[in-house]
Amino acid sequence: FYFYERFNFDPRSFSGELGSYFMQKASFLLFFLLITFLSRAQPDYREGFVILANGDTVRGYIDYHHYTPCRFRQSRTQKGFVEYSEDNLIGYGFSDGRFLLSKEYPDRKSGKKTKGFLEVLLLGDVSLYQIRGESFIETADTIVSLKPGKKKIVQTKEGGLRLSQRKIHYGILNYLLRDCPSVTSKLKKIKAHPEQILKVLEEYHKCRGLEYKTFVNTTPPIRVNFGVEAGVVSSKLAYYSHEISSFSPDHLTINTFSPAGKLFISWPRTRDRFSFVLGVQYLQGHYPVQVQFQHNGVIYHAEASFDARRLKMPFGFHYRFSKGAVSPVVGLGLLWARKLHSYLKYILEVESGDEVETFTGETSPLLDNTMGVWIAGGVRVRINKKITGFAEVSIEGSYSTEDLIPRDVLRGTLLDTTLKLGIMF
Repeated sequence: FYFYERFNFDPRSFSGELGSYFMQKASFLLFFLLITFLSRAQPDYREGFVILANGDTVRGYIDYHHYTPCRFRQSRTQKGFVEYSEDNLIGYGFSDGRFLLSKEYPDRKSGKKTKGFLEVLLLGDVSLYQIRGESFIETADTIVSLKPGKKKIVQTKEGGLRLSQRKIHYGILNYLLRDCPSVTSKLKKIKAHPEQILKVLEEYHKCRGLEYKTFVNTTPPIRVNFGVEAGVVSSKLAYYSHEISSFSPDHLTINTFSPAGKLFISWPRTRDRFSFVLGVQYLQGHYPVQVQFQHNGVIYHAEASFDARRLKMPFGFHYRFSKGAVSPVVGLGLLWARKLHSYLKYILEVESGDEVETFTGETSPLLDNTMGVWIAGGVRVRINKKITGFAEVSIEGSYSTEDLIPRDVLRGTLLDTTLKLGIMF
């Protein structure tokens, strides 16, 4: 090719793309660490109540993840908070069913009794509590831990080795519930999981005809929302080459309409402001390329008609700053793009002195699969309990195309900026 010899390009040189790839990976990791830090640092006040030491109940908002001391606000917008220790409260609870009781319990590390806010699972003649993943069972005169013993390797009768763990909960429950054989007969199948022990204690109280109350957290551990959106995409095709730094013009921008769908996965019991996002977006565009550039005294005029259809799948994380009816949202992640259709027909005029040569051809410049990054910011507006509307601006960048004009004369990078409106259910 005439102009390939003049440029002496190496089409196998992809150092720029590799650098971009690692920068995208590093940016995604940095954002994930930043969001994790923010989600842990931000308080999460939810509707609840405190029972003061004198028996009075005060309703307000309590930090959901700060067990002790209890941090309380009388209104969601109140600045600051009031701290209540275990000595100041009988207990506190939330509107989703969680209730924590101020109580002394045996600390296995120190070997002494300590006071803390224990999450109540069942109150009755035999009560069940939990704190920091450790379960406790209480009767009228004692409270004991049900935490299993340490795992250790033991030798079998055949001379082999196996992992063994002492089931402390079995012996304790078998003794405390011994007056109800229909319940104790099932204990060998029960593991030391709070949910399984709770069912056993419910059966025991029914067996004995005793009154009891369970405190069930009605907040689901995982919530999945579906969203639909549509928006205007400003798609920028920027020109570049490995040896040419100046183009006139240096880019082309077109506007297209794009529909999309998304899944929002959150964890309400842990950090409900933090969600994983997975989307599908369809993009179609026509790029009428006209560009001129010079290299070593040679003038190049390029015209091309470039049609592209892409299916993009962005995935990453969203973080909302507030739980109110209106909340700002930011997000960042990676995206995978699949080529559905790519066709380019070009005319290239090479002007050197008084000589003008013309080259024509067809190509498919989009790569079959590309990766990129996206960043977004917007706002969510709660319409009712089931529907939330949102407006968002996102910037999505993908890897460079293959040659728009063959032999590395002209390439392009795609950057999509989208203004979209949508609803999530």
